[in-house]
Amino acid sequence: MTVTFTASYRVVDAAAAQRVQELVRAVRDASATEPGTLVFSPARKAGDDLAFFVYEEYADQAALDAHLATPQFQALIGEAETLFVGGKAGLKIEYYDKL
Repeated sequence: MTVTFTASYRVVDAAAAQRVQELVRAVRDASATEPGTLVFSPARKAGDDLAFFVYEEYADQAALDAHLATPQFQALIGEAETLFVGGKAGLKIEYYDKL
């Protein structure tokens, strides 16, 4: 069953935004070759350089679990406490059912 969700978060300042952009691009690039990763589409909110959003789709839970275990994702989440407003707790995840 496909796993579909969005992840959104704010970063603490412009320096954090730059670092997150670097980390997220590394995750995006690695995701392109991950089996079972169907969509990994990051964006920054128009007019708000501190707000980020990612739309993600995985073939199944195993594919998502594999994505979460990648060194690129672990690097991003490893710095979340200092980069995200509210740390890891500031990461908002919303799951969706495909139509």
